[in-house]
Amino acid sequence: MLRFLLFAVFFFLMEFLVFYLILTHSRTPEKADLIAVFAGTNSRIEKGYNLANSCPAKFLTISPCNAKQLETANGKFKKETCYRLLIENRAETTFQNALFVGDLIIKENLNSVLLVTSSYHMPRSYLLSRIQLLGEGVEVIPVSVEGQAFSKSPLDWTVEQKKRVYNEMVELWGSLAEMVWYRLTKHLPKKNLNRSRVVSFIKGILLFDI
Repeated sequence: MLRFLLFAVFFFLMEFLVFYLILTHSRTPEKADLIAVFAGTNSRIEKGYNLANSCPAKFLTISPCNAKQLETANGKFKKETCYRLLIENRAETTFQNALFVGDLIIKENLNSVLLVTSSYHMPRSYLLSRIQLLGEGVEVIPVSVEGQAFSKSPLDWTVEQKKRVYNEMVELWGSLAEMVWYRLTKHLPKKNLNRSRVVSFIKGILLFDI
């Protein structure tokens, strides 16, 4: 039992270290083949369009977003003509964002992607994308949006930031389990597991309500 607890603490600390390095590493957006937005809030989509409209990439995709929603977004954010939209309208979870965007990247034979999502959500999104594209030689460049920047000292993080990072660390394991299940079975769940009573119950126990 003691050995199990020591292993659990070790893995938790290693996971936190990886999250910390991603959260506190700032990088100026540069040119890439694709801008991929893991949707969830309007500010993420707005950031993606603002970035794409400065023409650093040949393609933009919002995951998930269907053709009709893209048409509305094009008008709202005044799409420029220097890039083309790639439709990804199937994702229901963060793992599926990484899976389906990864499929687009491989299909279009792209070499680099600017990944746009919320700052607190970036470590999980970035890690899943890197794993999904392992061996493909694709560079994943994080572009964070929303929220207060994460200080170099975790002691200076706000309570909300600490809660969000903890939640994302826990949810990473759920995303990895989803990835393993998909790779073993080649099937996705027929319905979003996040809506199931069992998963909702477990999350209610393990996660902070923010």
